[in-house]
Amino acid sequence: MNLIELRHLLHQNAERSFCEYKTKEILMNELKNHKGHLIEIEGTNSLLVEYNFKKSRTLMIRCEMDGLMIQEKTSKEYASLNGCVMHACGHDGHMAILCGVSRLLSGYTDCPVNVLLVFQSAEETGSGSRLILQDKEFLKRCPDEAIALHVMPKLEHGKLYTKMGVMAAGSREIDVCYTGESVHCAHHDEIDDVLKKGIYFMNELYLQKFEDGFISMNVMRAGDIRNQTAGQCKISGTMRFMNEKSENKMIDWLKQSVCQESLCLSSQYPVLICSAKMAERAFQSGACSLREPLWICDDFACFAECIPSVYVLLGMESSVDLHHPEFDFSDDLIEVGVQFLMKMI
Repeated sequence: MNLIELRHLLHQNAERSFCEYKTKEILMNELKNHKGHLIEIEGTNSLLVEYNFKKSRTLMIRCEMDGLMIQEKTSKEYASLNGCVMHACGHDGHMAILCGVSRLLSGYTDCPVNVLLVFQSAEETGSGSRLILQDKEFLKRCPDEAIALHVMPKLEHGKLYTKMGVMAAGSREIDVCYTGESVHCAHHDEIDDVLKKGIYFMNELYLQKFEDGFISMNVMRAGDIRNQTAGQCKISGTMRFMNEKSENKMIDWLKQSVCQESLCLSSQYPVLICSAKMAERAFQSGACSLREPLWICDDFACFAECIPSVYVLLGMESSVDLHHPEFDFSDDLIEVGVQFLMKMI
């Protein structure tokens, strides 16, 4: 099976976070034929492949395994067989690229560094990386540097991009939940209407301008009876920020605008920061400099907090963006990704 066929098979078997059982099986069937030491991460579907060349330093390269809860509309012959789950973020292509790197490393008897390939479960949840970082098998190998490659529409096809310092935003998930009394609409002026509270909060939010960050509330649910006031109003969304100062200012505004019992903030992704040393190596290996950081998030940021890292974008011409039901990874980029990562190694 060539790498394109492997990518199509992975695409066809897309699975949601923490449920990448078939994906893991496909990868293991491929990787067991390679010379790297294959390691299963206990309690997850994540896999490690270790190439130990007896060097003093270890380079980690990560890809993601999970799909998204999106109904595919590509009409490709290899479209997802799993209903409302598809690879709409390029993870199928990233896995194929890492398998290509593993195939090449299998033919090496020597290398400048040891290499640890990480096939990561549950990237989309923001918790898959943390489970690996706590794993005893990963900690035994303790990488010195790390790389992640991610396809990115709207950038020049086949070109690679990164930047020193802040590369992508951090995020936190937000839930605002107002609870009140549900009564007949004839008595709406006798109670504290929670839907009005929710609308007032949204109006106030739209008036805010945050520096180096934003709050985006995108789900609102309140009531289910036309002539009865809502007993609950829940608004859900996310905040994005490029630094801790911006994050704290938005949290302060939320706490001032919403009473404590109505607000729930959960951690997701830290700001993704590329080390100067690793970014410079990426430039030397052919990557271009990205002008501005991205507002997308990636839980590779959790690795980058602990390990000097670089996050590299692989440009792809596409009429649709990531997380779109018509998105599909471009097969010709597999070889581009493999060759770039081999240069980095």
